Amino acid sequence: MTKKLLIPIGLLFTSFAFTQNVNIPDANFKNALLADPTINDDMNTEISNWEASSYNGTIDVSNLGITDLTGIEAFTGTIYLNCAGNLITTLDLSANTGLTGILHIDYNQLTSVIFPATCFVTLVHINNNPMTSLDVSSLQTMTNLYAMNCYNLTSLTIGNNPTINTINISSTALTSIDLSGATGLESFGAFGSNLIGVLDLSAFSSLVYLDCDYSDYITEINMQNGNNMNVAPGWFSATDCPALTCVQVDNVSFANAVWSSDVDPGVVFSLDCSSSSSLASSITVQGQGGVSTITAAGGTLQMEATVLPSTASQSVMWGIVTGSSYATIDASGVLTATNNGTVTVGAMTMDGTNLSASTDIVITGQLSSVEENSASPFIITPNPATENIQIKTDVQVELISIFNANGQLILTTTEQIIPVNDLPSGIYYVVLLSADNTWQSRFIKN
Repeated sequence: MTKKLLIPIGLLFTSFAFTQNVNIPDANFKNALLADPTINDDMNTEISNWEASSYNGTIDVSNLGITDLTGIEAFTGTIYLNCAGNLITTLDLSANTGLTGILHIDYNQLTSVIFPATCFVTLVHINNNPMTSLDVSSLQTMTNLYAMNCYNLTSLTIGNNPTINTINISSTALTSIDLSGATGLESFGAFGSNLIGVLDLSAFSSLVYLDCDYSDYITEINMQNGNNMNVAPGWFSATDCPALTCVQVDNVSFANAVWSSDVDPGVVFSLDCSSSSSLASSITVQGQGGVSTITAAGGTLQMEATVLPSTASQSVMWGIVTGSSYATIDASGVLTATNNGTVTVGAMTMDGTNLSASTDIVITGQLSSVEENSASPFIITPNPATENIQIKTDVQVELISIFNANGQLILTTTEQIIPVNDLPSGIYYVVLLSADNTWQSRFIKN
C-alpha cells in the first residue's frame, strides 16, 4: 500500500516544482518576458518554471535598462540571448546549457561573466564592458569572439578551441594573449591593443587577416606561416605602431611589393627578425644637447633617450615620473613647461625589456632676479623702442621670453621681430634660450 502511494506523491512534488514561479527581481527584465506570448503562455503576471524550462526561441531584452538578469537560469532550453545595451554588472549563464547561435552581451557594465560548461554558442559579442578578465574556454562551438573596447581587460583565456576562426581584442588592456589553442585562427584584430613585444602568428597557417594598427608596444610581428600569399590586399595592416621594427614573412619580395604601405616607414620585412635587431641592455635620458633647464613657462625641450646596444630598437615611451604639475611631455619626447619647479622625466624601452631611466629638468617660469649678461650674443634694436624690437643674433634661437622689471613673464615667442607697442613704458628684460645656454639683455619701452 505504501509503495503505491509513492508515485502519486512524487508526481505531486514534480508538478508543484513546475508550477512555481521564476524569481525575476529586475522589473524591466520581468516585464519584457511577460510581454512575450511565446514565453508567457497563459499571459498572466508571472513566469513559471514550466514556461521558462520549456521555452525554445529568442530572448531579446536589449536596451531596456536592465541591471540584473537573475531568472535567466530557468531557461534551460534552446535559446538565443540578446541582452546588449543594458546596465548588467554580473552575468551567470552556467545553467543555460541550451544557449545557441549568436550571444549578445555587449554594451553592459559587466565585471563578471560565467558561461555554461557546454552549449552551442557560435558568436560571442562582449564588446564595451569593463571586466578585467574573461574565460571563454568552455565555449567549444564558438567560431567568433568580439571583445573590443573592453579597456580594463587584462586577462583572456581561450583554451583549446580549434573551431574558433575570428578573434578581435582591439582596444583592450591585454599585454599578452595565448592563442595556441585556436589552431584554426583565420582573422585576428588587435587595433589599439596593449600587446607587448613579439606578436607570434607563425603557427596559424589559415590566417588571412591581421589588423594591429595603433598598437604602441608591439615590437615584432611573426607572420611567417606559409600563407602570406593568400592574404588579400588590405587585409594586413600594422601602421602607427611606434615600437614595431620588423615583420617576419614568408617572402620578403612579396611583402615589400604588397605590404610596404601597411607598415610605418623604417619597418623591415625579414625572413628572420631575430637577426635584424638586439634587445636593449641599457637606456639613458637627457635633455637635447645635455640641457637640464627650461627658463620660461611655456618653453619646450626635446628630450633624448639613448638605448644600447645601437642595434636595439630606439623606440621608447615617454612620461612624467614626478612633477606633472610643472610640465607635460608628448609621445615624441617634447617637454613643455607649465609652471616653476623640478620635473622628473622618464623613458621606458618598448622592445619588451621594459628598461627605464629618468632625469630631472628644472623649470623657471619667472625670473627671481634679473641681471644682464655681460657678454650677451644678441642685441636689441631699437633701444629705446616704441613699436617693435628686433633681436639680432648669430645664435640658434629656441625661445625668446620678455620679463618686466619685477621678473614677471610677459610673453614668449620664437619670432625675432616682436611688437611691444602694447607694453607700458618701462624697463624690460629679454631672455634668449639657445640649445646650450640662456642669455639676457634689457631694453627700454618709451
